[in-house]
Amino acid sequence: MTAATRGRKGTPKTLSWLLALAVLLAATAGCGDNHPMNLTITLAEAQTAATNQIREATAGAFPPGFTLEELPPQPLNCTDSAGKPTGQLLLGVTFWVNGLPTTQNNNAYFDALTAWWAGHGWTLSTDSRPADMFINATRDGYLMSLRANINQRLAIGNSTPCVWRNGTPST
Repeated sequence: MTAATRGRKGTPKTLSWLLALAVLLAATAGCGDNHPMNLTITLAEAQTAATNQIREATAGAFPPGFTLEELPPQPLNCTDSAGKPTGQLLLGVTFWVNGLPTTQNNNAYFDALTAWWAGHGWTLSTDSRPADMFINATRDGYLMSLRANINQRLAIGNSTPCVWRNGTPST
């Protein structure tokens, strides 16, 4: 437990929810046919790219004054189409979005992010509103999502494509 989460009511449930979100991102991103012997960027470079994409998207879609609270990254093993590990990893990065005006505007934030994605080469994959406040979009193997939890708190995440930890296959 970090100082940022210590003492928050419902933290274990929240972390479970975020882990489930990371697993969902990983499952929908897939690594199956990613030519596993090709060179890739490193996991650290992929994490930086995913984080920068979130920062760019939120700066373009949300009003001034918000902050992003980073949660621990979630590395996951990639598998091929038969479910066997490839040796590659993908990483889910997630942030709480803090400081936005009232939760009653959440739908407007979802609309703004959807519009930003459309203007920046992202392809909307899922829009589960109004039943579930969840959207996601893909670009270049990355999968970005925005979700409101049961308390209407927003979390934005991005999963990387499958990469070799150091950019090259292990021997």
